[in-house]
Amino acid sequence: MNSKKEKTIIVLLLGFLFLSGWTPVTAASEKITINKANVQQGGLIKVTVPYDLKEGQVLFAGNDYDFKTEKNKAVTLVPVSYWLETKRYKLSVVNKEKQVLKKWSINVQDGDFDKSYLKVDKENQEKVKPTDPKRQKRRKQDKKLVYQARIASSSERLWTKSFIRPIAEGRVSTGFGATRYHNGNLANRHSGIDIAVPAGTPIKATNAGKVVLADDLLATGNTIISDHGWDVFSSYLHCSELKVKRGDKVEQGAVIGLVGDTGFSTGSHLHWSMSIGRIFINPADFIRLKL
Repeated sequence: MNSKKEKTIIVLLLGFLFLSGWTPVTAASEKITINKANVQQGGLIKVTVPYDLKEGQVLFAGNDYDFKTEKNKAVTLVPVSYWLETKRYKLSVVNKEKQVLKKWSINVQDGDFDKSYLKVDKENQEKVKPTDPKRQKRRKQDKKLVYQARIASSSERLWTKSFIRPIAEGRVSTGFGATRYHNGNLANRHSGIDIAVPAGTPIKATNAGKVVLADDLLATGNTIISDHGWDVFSSYLHCSELKVKRGDKVEQGAVIGLVGDTGFSTGSHLHWSMSIGRIFINPADFIRLKL
């Protein structure tokens, strides 16, 4: 075979591989980036590929995450659960053939979470762990509603601005990830932050999105969950009043509810949480997030 034919075959082969989404591993390795390799429990890792990585994924801690494509680049947000053991994990970017394009050693560090002790009366205990059959049924239905609200997300990024606090001022009475004890017994970790402000204080949407739940739930009272696309969700609990309904599209800063103490609550406050899918992430990481 002469050199001219060899060159033609090589060009045709490379063209086919390019159209099929194949990317040379060495070239891709130089371009793919992450925002940090040291991350606390409850943090997030942003992985960026400056080209359209067709059907590529990120593999981390036993889970896989699809890339979202926008403006000729691929991005994925990887959640680090506040339950994840503190140690080193491998994070790999793979193409659709499962070839590893690039990998990192991620150091998951202790979240340095506070401990929160609550004295819970019988009435509030019944909202969290009901013994009454009717309340047990309602609690089960509520959990299903919340699960369904976060089961699917818009494939498009619905926000264009940086995330903001839903209440600009106000004392954080309980921080993210706090280990919670009810009457001396371990209950859970705190999935967001509590902002202690007077009842009736307006709650603003942390970013543009679509309301996927707006309902009165037994444990969390008047509750709003908003989908921001790319599997990112915000939640607002214990509202005294809801100003939106399911299906509404909201812009950043729109008043979506008023602060209250409905559901399992020991005083007037907003519980605000952020999650990627059903994994809760420190809201501060979203405020710092730049795309």
